[in-house]
Amino acid sequence: MARRNACRGLLAVLLLAGAACGPGGGGGPSPPPSHAEGTIPCRPSVQPEVTGEPRFTPPTRREGEVVVLPVVFPDGSTAELRYPPELDLARSGVWPRTSGALGKDPSTGRGLLIVYGNPEGLRAGKAPVACYQGVDRGQVELWRSKDPEVRFWLRFRFGGWTVALWDGNEDRLMGHQDRAVWARSLVGRETQGGWLVLRGRRPLRLGAEHEGDVQLQLGDLSPRAVLLWPVQCKPRRGPDTTLIGGHAVDLDVGSQWFAGYCLPKAPMEVHLYDSDGSFGRAVIKGLQVRNVRHASPPGRYQIVP
Repeated sequence: MARRNACRGLLAVLLLAGAACGPGGGGGPSPPPSHAEGTIPCRPSVQPEVTGEPRFTPPTRREGEVVVLPVVFPDGSTAELRYPPELDLARSGVWPRTSGALGKDPSTGRGLLIVYGNPEGLRAGKAPVACYQGVDRGQVELWRSKDPEVRFWLRFRFGGWTVALWDGNEDRLMGHQDRAVWARSLVGRETQGGWLVLRGRRPLRLGAEHEGDVQLQLGDLSPRAVLLWPVQCKPRRGPDTTLIGGHAVDLDVGSQWFAGYCLPKAPMEVHLYDSDGSFGRAVIKGLQVRNVRHASPPGRYQIVP
């Protein structure tokens, strides 16, 4: 399960380079012209410039010898990370993750790719294929992808954040009507601290509302990352676990060092990816998670394989 989540964590990084690790497909018909039912005439795109590195570096504060990083998950859940300054987790950058579906129709279920800035790898061509009415008269754009295995991306902008919805492969392409519903139903806002919070208007259900994924990724997996899920979890047990810093850890040392463990009192599930394990072991020994506040009932949160 942990390894399968790596593809989802890598997606933002790969897309910045013009690639993707979404489901395969290719082929399939192009969408109808932009005047089809459910679309609107495309206006010239006006996207705010995001200065500096194309990654979100959240604000922190110091309390004695400890760095305190307040985090906000994409559904509005919050927590407080406390760690030694040498870990420098905030500078690694943050990539939120969540998913959604229209009502109870599983064919409309999609994971959302959330990236800070203007990732060029998410679009090909000089103009969108079609446009849809978004929240507050905003424009949501359908773009061809540079990757042949990901045909189209439905792109939203909320403040400095880009949210991209994978349109599907040959067997799962959404029609204009479903895209239009997604466009007018996905609501986003940027908090004072710069975090992105999303919610869905009916019939769109996001994250824990449809028993989906709510995640934060700190670091871009090259060479290391910390993945956090605000889920109720139990400490690992059994002969295959490894004890590190007082925590029972699932450890996998292959081409990339991986560790997964639970902080049941938080609660928080933590996955670590590292090149050699030195950073990962330091995180296990030094990271504390406090003051977790769930936006939905805690039992609804889960890790999606």
